[in-house]
Amino acid sequence: GMLSTINSPEAYRYFIAGKKAFEEQDYPVVFHNLSKAIEIDTNFTYAPILLAQAYGNVGRQEEGRKLVLQQYRKRDQMSYQMKTYTDWIYACYFETPYDRIKYMKQLLEIDDQSPDYHFLLGHAFHLL
Repeated sequence: GMLSTINSPEAYRYFIAGKKAFEEQDYPVVFHNLSKAIEIDTNFTYAPILLAQAYGNVGRQEEGRKLVLQQYRKRDQMSYQMKTYTDWIYACYFETPYDRIKYMKQLLEIDDQSPDYHFLLGHAFHLL
């Protein structure tokens, strides 16, 4: 799953606080908490992807691109779901909405109950 790579309860707490702030669009809190989670647990792959998403949402493309490329190089060590999510964020920065749609449909095959996936699929269609 998406949280299977986390090894630190402290990093998990920061991640949860960062994800909640992300949902509330409180980006300074997102950046602080997700950065702390990554600093504490460098193997936790979900936090950098969410952080890259947040950077993209506020126009900090350069920071987002750097994070995405770091994670993209580690794809071979990820679960199928996390690898697909990484492919999706890579597509957001470097590919087309069609690629985003392809990866989001794959993620929905894994978890069709995720409101995030449905929203992100709709967003990719909207970009077309």
